[in-house]
Amino acid sequence: MANNTSIVFRTDSYLKQKAFSLFKELEIPLSVALNTFLNMCVRTKSIPVYLSQSNFECKKNDVINFRINDDLKEQALLLAEQYGKTISEVLNSFLTQCVEERKIPFNFSLKDLDNNNISNKRVLPLFLDYTGTTDRLLEAGAENVKDFFDTIIDMQNSLDVCVQIIIVTGSDREVAKSKFKPFLEMAENYGLPNLFRGVFAEYYGYLIEKDKEEEIQPIAEPILRNIDRIQEITKQYSGKINPKAKSILNITFDSITEEKLYEFANKINSLINSDDIETVVYYDAFGKECDVKAKIINKAAAVSMTVSRLQESYDVPYIVIGGDSQDEDVKMYLNNKMSLDSQKIESVFITPIEDKSLTENDSHVIVGNWEDARGIIKSIRATIPVFLTAERIGGK
Repeated sequence: MANNTSIVFRTDSYLKQKAFSLFKELEIPLSVALNTFLNMCVRTKSIPVYLSQSNFECKKNDVINFRINDDLKEQALLLAEQYGKTISEVLNSFLTQCVEERKIPFNFSLKDLDNNNISNKRVLPLFLDYTGTTDRLLEAGAENVKDFFDTIIDMQNSLDVCVQIIIVTGSDREVAKSKFKPFLEMAENYGLPNLFRGVFAEYYGYLIEKDKEEEIQPIAEPILRNIDRIQEITKQYSGKINPKAKSILNITFDSITEEKLYEFANKINSLINSDDIETVVYYDAFGKECDVKAKIINKAAAVSMTVSRLQESYDVPYIVIGGDSQDEDVKMYLNNKMSLDSQKIESVFITPIEDKSLTENDSHVIVGNWEDARGIIKSIRATIPVFLTAERIGGK
């Protein structure tokens, strides 16, 4: 992959807002348009926009930051100098003319993007759990859903990345599919057809994508070996084994105290007596459940696998992990942090619950109020300045 750097130029906030809006309508990322414009300028040794002084009379009270190939940047700077202009003046002229004419003022081809190795290969995976996070987005009104997608677009434009959302849930495959479909439809209706990459169901047992499903881990043999006795104990505690779960045992209870639920989980652990098997207990407003599963089937593994697969084709400079601070959600962040740091991938964990062991020494943990969808959206938006600061410090 070609070496990339950044161009940061000052602009008028109103012009920036109008430009973002226009390119959203055109379904072209702003960074792609800016790169393609400069590529055309360099290739033709000309600047095909009006370089009138009026184009530069803006307040310059905001900035635009986008990624660009090293060689293209150097050649574009030299060309602007030959015209007696700064790169900021050239780019502001381009944006002004686009906004005034409501179109790109030259023949625009996405082939320019591929031919010049422009940084369309940067992906930011955004991992979200279901119950405490994406469920709230589904339950939110249309205005909140719009704010959510607008935040994603702002993140893509500000960081020059393609955001891909991966949902990670302990829910069974059928429940995961039923919730994934409405997100796909909403994103496509909003002009973001590639936003939702997939959903990991049963922690890490199944990966469900738009056009395919993949079984990653079958139910573990020590669990199957003890299934008759597990069923007997479940019946004693008035529980039910969910028949739809295929890679874990998902046991639900209509009425049970928290103490009794943990007592049940301990009995199951003692019965199976394997270092490779664990129980995960949920006792909250969303339900009373005990999952019996192999330890390798966990949300943290879903993060690791996704990053590895993305890196086969893309640059992955940033990762956002969001969860309601259940143990499995925290592990998505903590169990991967050292590996991500070693690869110079900036990661941020967003959560509604403050855990001082996390937040006291880690500025990349963002705690928000997630009583409704607006709080989740605000937390996602708050990651943008964290990454921009890291980029300035690290020189990405």
